[in-house]
Parts: sequence; structure tokens; C-alpha cells
Amino acid sequence: MAVTSLQRSALYPGVPTVDEAGVKGYEVNTWFALMAPRATPQAITKRLREALHRLLGLAEVTRRFEELGVTAGDL
Repeated sequence: MAVTSLQRSALYPGVPTVDEAGVKGYEVNTWFALMAPRATPQAITKRLREALHRLLGLAEVTRRFEELGVTAGDL
């Protein structure tokens, strides 16, 4: 058993990564994106980005992500 990220999971610190298990450089992650049509006004995309930053900064969101083993990446 191993995790597929390059770092060990905070949920399962005793479980090695695939890289540590011998498959050097192996990394598989899932990602999600919030997208808008190309013609969306910049003011709207700015508001969406700011709202997303606020949500990701909430302790309850961070806690739930941690429970799920999710790490929010760069926006």
C-alpha cells in the first residue's frame, strides 16, 4: 500500500509514497478547477477568485479538506 503524492499523507503518515516504495518520481494527483467562459468580464472573475480565496481560508473548509486528505493548491 502507498500514497500516490510525493509527500506522505497527513491522514496516513505511516504509509509510504510510491516514490519511497521504489518507483522514483511517481506522482498522481487529482485536481479540480473552477472555470468560466472566455468572455466573462474580468470584474466577475476577480469576484469569483476572491470568494474562492475566502472560502479556502475558512477553518471549517480547511478542516473538512484535511478530513478528506485534500490539499488546496495554488489558485
